[in-house]
Amino acid sequence: MKNGKLRNVTVHDPGPMPPPATFCKHCNQSFPVSVPIIGAPIETGFVQTTSKLAAHIQSKHPDLVQADVAQQMNASIACSAQLVLNHFQSTDEGLMKWRDRERHRIFRAMLVRSVSDDRILTQVSALFEMASRREDEPQTPTLEEIVLLCKSLRDAIEERNLYPEPIVVDAKPAVSLT
Repeated sequence: MKNGKLRNVTVHDPGPMPPPATFCKHCNQSFPVSVPIIGAPIETGFVQTTSKLAAHIQSKHPDLVQADVAQQMNASIACSAQLVLNHFQSTDEGLMKWRDRERHRIFRAMLVRSVSDDRILTQVSALFEMASRREDEPQTPTLEEIVLLCKSLRDAIEERNLYPEPIVVDAKPAVSLT
């Protein structure tokens, strides 16, 4: 090294990086990222890309379309029912059980993340290990520490603070009923 620089070091240019792409899980066909349209809302590119991907599924994998349509219809009915029932209180136990069962189905269908038993064990063990090394009392986790651990696991499941809340100004619904 001389004057803060390494001698006889060559940097090899790996060349241009391949552009990002999306691949079909069923046939491995690739789809390039759509080019943004200047002045268009950010969502435009995602809508265009999704439309291209939907066209591929419709033409190359029509058997999947039938299953997707059935799943979308069921999900739409369940979501609509949830939205309607949110406006009511009821003493009809059957209706409330049905609402909760459908809510649970929607939740499970949308659940992407979960907290494994191993992660829970690791987190709780670390909490007890930290508490046992304290020189002062208590040598077991405090209520506040246990609550903090539970909150962190909840936040991991619910993906709290993963994306900042958007500031919506003059938001327009995606679908108008008028």
